[in-house]
Amino acid sequence: MEVYGLLASGYGDWPIIKQIAWLLGQVMNGIFNVLSKIGIENIGVCIIIFTIIIYTLMIPLTISKMSAVMQPEIKKIQKKYEGKKDQASMMKQQEEINLVYEKYGTSMTGGCLPMLIQMPILFALYPVIRDIPTYVKGVKDVYMPVNTNGFQKFMETIGEVSPVLMNPKAYDYSQADTIVNVLYKFQDSTWNTLMEKMPSITDLAQQTMDKVTHLNSFLGINIGEQPLTQLTTALHNGSVVGIILAVLIPVLAGLTQFISVKLQPQPAGDDKDNPMASSMKTMTY
Repeated sequence: MEVYGLLASGYGDWPIIKQIAWLLGQVMNGIFNVLSKIGIENIGVCIIIFTIIIYTLMIPLTISKMSAVMQPEIKKIQKKYEGKKDQASMMKQQEEINLVYEKYGTSMTGGCLPMLIQMPILFALYPVIRDIPTYVKGVKDVYMPVNTNGFQKFMETIGEVSPVLMNPKAYDYSQADTIVNVLYKFQDSTWNTLMEKMPSITDLAQQTMDKVTHLNSFLGINIGEQPLTQLTTALHNGSVVGIILAVLIPVLAGLTQFISVKLQPQPAGDDKDNPMASSMKTMTY
């Protein structure tokens, strides 16, 4: 995850992806502002609505009706040449399959186009979710009061270790946005460390921590806390409910990801008759 995060921080500044991330950030900011006006300030709710909107807009790229129409004809050709491994038969089979693609005005590589279009959008989603204060002003404003003078050196020290993992060599800690992103990655234990090391801002830090907890509280779960941290704390406190919630997060994450993949269009035909269907089934699991 750390390596992936570092890669994400790199491609988040790439041309096109950076612009898409900015656009997606405006959507996220708009959702937060609308919810705030009706008294709902919750990052979890924002992410759910944001996800629904983005994936709804991407539906045309994930549904391939043309492929569903062509598959029966392609399967019929494959059945016709089943067991024939000589070069002449294989060339004839490929020729007939190509005629099917020409008939429907597409190509064998045409199915890759929707994926190529989706990729920069999916890459751009990561920095928006990872660095919400960068794109959502209402969340950024919660952290800004803590950004006091003489803060930089201490934040460089606390920021280069877990759970923040923002190396001062790669990030400019003289910038307020960097400090805010560091604070956004704080766990409860990190806030306690901050208040121990800088007692002069204890009251301000506690107020900010309370606001952040409110923003991150979703169905009784603090989504700002890492599941492992929640589990460790729950075990230490002997909280059965806390243990269940900590385990529930990765389980639900895996389950929803599996359902998402299963809902993707599948090639027609039985596995034994359609090698593509068999390959897709294997990739799903």
